[in-house]
Amino acid sequence: MQDALLPTSMPMCQGPPGPPSSLLRRGTPLLLACLLLAAPPLMGQEQGDLPEARRGVFIGSGESGLAIGHVPRVTGVRVNWADRELDRVRGVNLTLWRPADVVGGRVDGAALGLMPAAGDLRGLGLGLLAVFGEEELRGVHVGGIASVSGGSLRGVSLGGLAAVGGDELRGFSAGGLAVVGASGFDGAALGGLAFISGGHARGFGAAGLAAISEGPMEGAHGAGLVTIAAGGMRGAQAAGLLAFSAQQMHGIQAGGLAVLGDVGMKGVQAGGLAVVSGGALVGLQAGGLAVVTGGPMRGVQAAGLATVAGQRMDGIQLGGLAVVGGDLVRGLQFAGGKVEAATRLEGISLAGGLVEARDLHGVSIAIGRVDADRMVGVSGAALNSFGVQTGLAVGLVNWSDELRGLQVGILNRVGNNPHPFRYLPVANARF
Repeated sequence: MQDALLPTSMPMCQGPPGPPSSLLRRGTPLLLACLLLAAPPLMGQEQGDLPEARRGVFIGSGESGLAIGHVPRVTGVRVNWADRELDRVRGVNLTLWRPADVVGGRVDGAALGLMPAAGDLRGLGLGLLAVFGEEELRGVHVGGIASVSGGSLRGVSLGGLAAVGGDELRGFSAGGLAVVGASGFDGAALGGLAFISGGHARGFGAAGLAAISEGPMEGAHGAGLVTIAAGGMRGAQAAGLLAFSAQQMHGIQAGGLAVLGDVGMKGVQAGGLAVVSGGALVGLQAGGLAVVTGGPMRGVQAAGLATVAGQRMDGIQLGGLAVVGGDLVRGLQFAGGKVEAATRLEGISLAGGLVEARDLHGVSIAIGRVDADRMVGVSGAALNSFGVQTGLAVGLVNWSDELRGLQVGILNRVGNNPHPFRYLPVANARF
């Protein structure tokens, strides 16, 4: 037992002088009685007799033992009503009430109670209301309402309402309402309503309403309403309504309504209504109504209404009504209504209504009309209309200002033929 707890003298317990053997016989009952009388004040000194650093009951040797009350440094078991000015506890720290003030210090082992707290808590934390680490929580922490760290939160953290890290989250975190990492997240997170990272989000994250990252989002993340990353997406992300990235998208992204990317997309993207990219669109993209990019498009793209690229288009593009590209459209394009290129169309173009470009190279077939300033290849439509035709045109009416090839149809006009041969039925030619 600590020296501070031992009495230095017991004048009230001194017996009469006499021989040692006589003293022993007569003094033993007296000594026991004196110890019992002295024990309460010795074991329960809390006011005035102990220095400020230790105001409580301590049973043990050195720093090892059982502490009851405000004993800042303990190896063993410490029980306190309300923690404050903690130094270090190795073992078990049981707190019956909420912290009285800034706690500080460090607990290595188990922190238990209504609202256990420490500056740095490592090991096991169980709180009926909450577990709180002013600087860091590391290990396994479960709070009836929340697990909260003013700094990083590492390990397994569970909160009835929330798991919150003032810095970064690492490991597995779950909250009935939300999981929040102010500086970033690495690991797995489940939030009843939201999963929010103030920095990067790497690993797995799921939320009932929203999964949001201010930095890059990498791994697998999903939410019932929206999944949003301000710093780009890489991996697999999904949302019931909207998946949005302010930077590049890589991987697989899906949105019940739409997938939106400000910079570009590469991989597989699907939107119930639309897939929209402000930059390059590369890979496989599908939209219930539209697939649209302000930049180039390369790969396979399909939409119920329209597939549109502001710049060149390469690959296979399908549109229920239209496929529209920029300066160059090359590959296989099919639309129920119109296939159009602002400048040049190369490959195979199939349309229910119209195929149109300044330059057509390849095979162009439409139920309605094929129209170009210059056509090289094969064209088939009810009306084929060209400035310069090089190749074969088959239709009801074939109309060319200049021909180097063959026209087959009911009426065939060749503007650079002599007058008797400019308009001919069945076929017309000039080589």
